[in-house]
Amino acid sequence: DWVLVCAGSLTRDLAWAGRIALLARELGIDDRVTLAGELADRDLESEYATAELVALATRAETYGMAVAEAIAHGLPVISTATGEIPLIAGDGALLAEPDDEDGFATQLALAMEQDDVRQQLADGARTAALRLPTWNDAVTQMIHVLDTVQG
Repeated sequence: DWVLVCAGSLTRDLAWAGRIALLARELGIDDRVTLAGELADRDLESEYATAELVALATRAETYGMAVAEAIAHGLPVISTATGEIPLIAGDGALLAEPDDEDGFATQLALAMEQDDVRQQLADGARTAALRLPTWNDAVTQMIHVLDTVQG
């Protein structure tokens, strides 16, 4: 038993959002897939509170804010080893190489089917969350960089 909630803009790329909706219908899983669109903070927090894992099949990330948010909420992550995702997620994630659809599917199936794997990843996510910088840390670092550049 599973459900998938896709959070994010449905209007930034209408064609892509339409393809996802059509694919869900064609696969007969549209009753399990919700294209939620952009969520207000309260609604997003509610989704994090009920989620059992976060999946992000991405080809490229500079930082990986979605993964950082999931880790900060103590959620297991299934994603790709791109950008800073491996460092952010630590032991809280199972990662495949970008564009490795079979590898991603294998990791996702493992996490979905095995409670102990999800629990181990959740424990790793909570540990990784302790290493994440706060917004205040980021501001302090930015001020330092700007001060250095300004001379």
